[in-house]
Amino acid sequence: MMFGTSPLRVMPLTRDKQAVESAVASTGIGRGMPDTRLDRGLLAAIGQFDQRDYNGNRVIVLVSDGGARLDAPMHARIAASLARNRITLYFIYIRSSANSADLNAIKPGDESSEEAALHRYFQSLKTPYRLYQTDDSGAMAAALADIDAQQHFPVSYLERVPAGSHSTLCFAVALAGCALLLALRFAVLRNWS
Repeated sequence: MMFGTSPLRVMPLTRDKQAVESAVASTGIGRGMPDTRLDRGLLAAIGQFDQRDYNGNRVIVLVSDGGARLDAPMHARIAASLARNRITLYFIYIRSSANSADLNAIKPGDESSEEAALHRYFQSLKTPYRLYQTDDSGAMAAALADIDAQQHFPVSYLERVPAGSHSTLCFAVALAGCALLLALRFAVLRNWS
């Protein structure tokens, strides 16, 4: 799920690792938009688990620079949705500069930045939450490896797979149609001569 001012579903839930890696690569569009509606993106991601049977760990990995304020009604809505779907939230906070706040060093009650307020809110959730702070690709890779190590449990999925390929039949029908058209062409040409 990508999000800026609106969420955009890149692909549905799947266990196809290559498809997931391709979807993640497709999000590399450079610098994001200045206005981020993190609440909409988070609710859309949570919504992917609605109406699904609980058959394994549910995880949302939120990758953001954290620049978003959430109001009280949205706090309640997100908290209820996470609890209802039993989702673990991982927040990979991308520190955009050396001046970016170290969220682990912020004292309780210090809501001086949007990132700090967001982190404090996530800590108050009744569902599992963990913060990772990154400022380079190595730290990002380490965070993802740690999440993978924690969430390396079997999960069952139901994916619809075609019963078999019908391409041979389609090619045979197309070849028969071409042969019929060619025979018809020669028959019409003979009548004219």
